[in-house]
Amino acid sequence: MSSLARVARNTAALAVGNLLTKILSLVFLVYVARRLGDLGFGQFSTAMALVGLVSVLPNYLARPYLVREVARARDRAGRLLDQVALSNLILSLLVFAGLWFVGPHFGYDQVTVKAIALLGFALTFDSVTNSYHAALAGFERLDYSAVINVVNTLLTIALGGVILFAHPSLQWLIGAYVAAKALTLVLARRALRLLAVQTAVGFNPRLFWTLHTGAWPFFITTVFVMIYQRLDIVILSFFRRPEEVGYYNAAYKLMEGMGLLAASFVQAVYPVMSRLFVEQPDRLALAYRRSLRVLLAFLIPAAAGLTVAAWDLVPACFGKTFVPAAIALMILVWGQLLDGLNPLLAQALRAADRERTVAWIAGAGAASNVACNLVLIPLFGLYGASVATLISFGLVLWLNQREVARVFGRSDIGGPLARTVLAALIMAATMWLLRHYALLNLSIGYRAGALVLAGCAAYPIAAVICGVLDREDRRLLGEFVRAKFKRQRTAS
Repeated sequence: MSSLARVARNTAALAVGNLLTKILSLVFLVYVARRLGDLGFGQFSTAMALVGLVSVLPNYLARPYLVREVARARDRAGRLLDQVALSNLILSLLVFAGLWFVGPHFGYDQVTVKAIALLGFALTFDSVTNSYHAALAGFERLDYSAVINVVNTLLTIALGGVILFAHPSLQWLIGAYVAAKALTLVLARRALRLLAVQTAVGFNPRLFWTLHTGAWPFFITTVFVMIYQRLDIVILSFFRRPEEVGYYNAAYKLMEGMGLLAASFVQAVYPVMSRLFVEQPDRLALAYRRSLRVLLAFLIPAAAGLTVAAWDLVPACFGKTFVPAAIALMILVWGQLLDGLNPLLAQALRAADRERTVAWIAGAGAASNVACNLVLIPLFGLYGASVATLISFGLVLWLNQREVARVFGRSDIGGPLARTVLAALIMAATMWLLRHYALLNLSIGYRAGALVLAGCAAYPIAAVICGVLDREDRRLLGEFVRAKFKRQRTAS
């Protein structure tokens, strides 16, 4: 199977898998918010954000590092994975112990403290599963990862939904998360056996040490990224009511859905770029530039459309009490536009062995995010957190683009960017006119759905009129679509 076909297959698998998990997760999140109420959902959001922030520690041997090493030497996958899984397990147990003893001193109520401890225990399963996901990505079998993620989501929804229906308790809901993570670990291990990856190879001190000394730039980058992506909710929980934390998390979850296809595409491209750097370095720059244009063609109209639909979309999903989240969403989607490009730039630099550069750029973004949040959250609450996110994502994008230009040369995207912006403006204007003149008599739910459908219909037409995709783009897109339906399952 060609590299293009593999990227197409992996992108399609991740896109479908992520689409299912995001939709199902969002629907379940809406159900959680309605069953637990503003206060309970705020407590839930606080616990998830805090544990999500420290979850980087058990994953010291970060996923991008393992993906790169497995992609370059698949015959070593079993030996590498065994050491990574062992490291993740040991570190996750240490983090759980730390949360158990330190959690009561954070100043949260007892319900939130217990939820934090239970989620900390779930890290023991999740961190090992993450190492298996990385190995699957290195083998370019992200379709397996997609299936595992979907099953994990279904398990969480099934167990959590039953519990919330019978008894809306946050602690029992977190217990369902733990059970789903444990079952998902079993499934991930079985997926590796399908690739004939032998993981029971024992402890190798020399390899263990080599991995830990080589992974630190990736780990530092992951820490910094986690800070500027998760710390805002944690800081907000210290300064504001739990309900406001819930509003912000609701807006953030809707924003994350926008980056769905972009993240799937970047994950699929990264193993290919890592291999091109070794085998055909001249094609790496071309792959990066083409990928950048594809992402812009998706992210810009998505941000514009969500901005127009925000006032209807938020209350339609979470209820009228969550209306304050609409303004936050209108700010955050433009941050997601910037951050949707950052992974591609960072992965291009990593593929070219510039992981230390990626680390210091992520550090600059983390530092700016912390500073902005500490200044803006006490003054403006969730809106300040939204602006801080936008600023930090913008800074990281500017620094990433400057370094990528040094390595690969400047990307000539002025023309495609202008055409994409014009098409997005046509789409947004169409949605605005419909909202204010044709859809006024509809209920919020129907109006939100009609606006989203109108945007999805208007943008492709506007894109064709404006010439967003050139001849080469259309050729590659056609190959991607055709490759999606191929049934080849083994890489050449």
